[in-house]
Amino acid sequence: IERIFLMIYCVEAALRLVAHGRAAFRDGWFLMDVALVTIGLLALLVAPNIGAASMEGVEKLLIVRGLRLLRLVRALRMVNHFKIMWRLVYGLLTAAETILATSALILVFMFVFSCVAVEVISKDQRLAGLEDTGFIISEYFGNLGKTVMTLMQFVTMDSLATIYFPLIVEEPLLLCFFLPILIFVSIGLMNLVTAALVENAMEHAAQQAEDEKVVLKKKVRGAMPSLLKIFHTIDKDNSGMITRDELQNVPMDILPPKVLAA
Repeated sequence: IERIFLMIYCVEAALRLVAHGRAAFRDGWFLMDVALVTIGLLALLVAPNIGAASMEGVEKLLIVRGLRLLRLVRALRMVNHFKIMWRLVYGLLTAAETILATSALILVFMFVFSCVAVEVISKDQRLAGLEDTGFIISEYFGNLGKTVMTLMQFVTMDSLATIYFPLIVEEPLLLCFFLPILIFVSIGLMNLVTAALVENAMEHAAQQAEDEKVVLKKKVRGAMPSLLKIFHTIDKDNSGMITRDELQNVPMDILPPKVLAA
């Protein structure tokens, strides 16, 4: 079965290349399809002919064949019930630049706060000598790398109380350190990412609605000659107006399928 589908994918890619020419290589979906077809050919033709020692690397590469599911998502966007899901996925894809910028900003925040934490927490001998806080400092604030990974938990809000609560109890001034992290990173930046995703999804929905209007206008414009012909057919007395009596005698099959589709 896999060979049959792979052959269909190859034919599809070839037909799209013939139809669109070099312009097809500017389409991200086409490039993804070509990559998946290439990996499929690698799995069926190349992998069985190489040694077992090289199979591990090939098997790891074949994991990306799971991207075939994106083809299903792209097809489902044409179904009315899946349009909302496609808008969410499209919003996520188009917000990649915003997400990357936010991630870079978070890393900068984490590095700056980690440097401060090393100075005010890791080097605090009193907190390091206490039983409740000594383990926390050695385990979570032992060096700059550990401190960065610890503060990353503030991004995901993962078990924060076990880290900052004992430290604040022993040193209340540390509240001035942990509170800005919660406000700017955990709440502020994460909500900005959510807002960016929603905004992109709404822009895509508005653009899609505008495209549908343009398509509908083209259909109506193309149906105008047929509509005028129908009007003159119904207007028996050539008065330029259609009366109620004239409408009552109009058969439904007078409307062509093109007009009904519009």
